[in-house]
Amino acid sequence: MKRFIVLLILFQIYANVFNQDIGSLLSEYTSKFKAKVYIFGGGQCVDGYHEISNLFIHNLNDQFGMTKVIETLPPSYVYFINQYSKNKNDSIFFFLLNKTNDITINCTYRIINVINIINEIPDIRFFSISYEYPDLVTFYALNTLIGNLKLSDEFDNSLKLIKSILASEKVATKRQILELSINLNNILNTNDKYFRDKLGNDYIEYKMIVNGLYYSLNFPIRKKRIKNFNIREETYYSNFVEIMDEYPNEVFYAELDGLHICKKKVKKWIWLENWESLAAKLNNNPNSKAQNNVTSIVYYTRLRSQSEDDFYGYGILNPELRNEIFGESDERFSIYNIHDVKYDNYSNYFDLLIIDREWKID
Repeated sequence: MKRFIVLLILFQIYANVFNQDIGSLLSEYTSKFKAKVYIFGGGQCVDGYHEISNLFIHNLNDQFGMTKVIETLPPSYVYFINQYSKNKNDSIFFFLLNKTNDITINCTYRIINVINIINEIPDIRFFSISYEYPDLVTFYALNTLIGNLKLSDEFDNSLKLIKSILASEKVATKRQILELSINLNNILNTNDKYFRDKLGNDYIEYKMIVNGLYYSLNFPIRKKRIKNFNIREETYYSNFVEIMDEYPNEVFYAELDGLHICKKKVKKWIWLENWESLAAKLNNNPNSKAQNNVTSIVYYTRLRSQSEDDFYGYGILNPELRNEIFGESDERFSIYNIHDVKYDNYSNYFDLLIIDREWKID
């Protein structure tokens, strides 16, 4: 626990220095782009990425009253983060950091950053459209949400497995969790009104956990299974639409990665062919509440080599323009309006480009 307290203090000190460097640039540009949905994507393992995302949230809240944020953390984590938002109980924060089986430093920073945002913007609420990769937090969330409900024998059997996992503090076998994900998904689909009535405002978070668990286990993301990437994107879209249906008059901000930010269906995006991203579905689908009302923002840094840069997605721009942009300033950060004539070839793909010249991923 001491390690996490030190990490939190260092993160807050770093954030204060960092904010002075980029905050004024962001305010100028957010005022020019008013949208239903803002999607920010790029290098999620880069320190500057999270801090810039934090600043976007503050700017959008100040200028447009935005209080609904789509997070990259799993839905179960976001559920507990929103519980923290309600009562400001620090034990929830340390619970999230201590109960995970394999928490990454990136995830740690993100949890800390989200908690900081909640302390600064009290009425903010987070949602997750992401997959649920089961660890103990998953089952604590499920037990908290539905552990006391009574519905059917099948439902009771699912609850027994959840409670047995928590009693032993060991995640069950893959087969058991797979069966659990299918059962919970089927029960939810056939008893939707029951769960809406019982869970109230927590219904949407329960549905995101069940959806995330079901799709992550039944359609795992692997490079050779391109079809599953399309299934995931459609799942993200369906989840996003459902959240917007719950809050039809709200503005949304989504922090995602580079696969999800292209506003146009393209023959090739990064390494995926015939790709229609979440941003494209939201912006172009006639049934979307965000049709023609999505602002896409790319956070862009470099990898170790040109070939890696191109393959992993930081090579979204062509090499000539990329080298020109990186070489035209000594400042760490620059922001570009892609609708300017100079960048017109990219204006159907995204709207703003944020360059981080200092960071190079190893």
